[in-house]
Amino acid sequence: MLAQSPNIQSIRQITLSLNKNLHKVIRGLKNEIEAVPSAEITFFDNWFTDKSDLVEKKMQFAKESFSISLLGIQTLAECYTILDEPDAANQVLRKFIVDLSEVGINAAYEKARLIERKKWLFTRSTMEEFY
Repeated sequence: MLAQSPNIQSIRQITLSLNKNLHKVIRGLKNEIEAVPSAEITFFDNWFTDKSDLVEKKMQFAKESFSISLLGIQTLAECYTILDEPDAANQVLRKFIVDLSEVGINAAYEKARLIERKKWLFTRSTMEEFY
């Protein structure tokens, strides 16, 4: 058996770590999207607490997790390509894209609409929809 260069060994270790951590990030993204309050707002929602601010904070974390997931998937596929394992790269791309599609992106889109409301004041972009 041929000895592997230190770079190849490092890339193999990176693929194992990325694979494991991508599962965690995607699972966390799903949990974060589920924890965001619904987009419906009632008369009392912003009187005692600011539901819009809560949604904005949670959606910012979800957005960052989503971006990190995409970057991690890209990096993992590139690592497999460097290791001359195109089938593994293809498999990883398909698997993680399917996993991302199941986290509730449509629900996140709907819930993110609440961000535009601040203490019962609507931002200009929301107001412009009525013109």
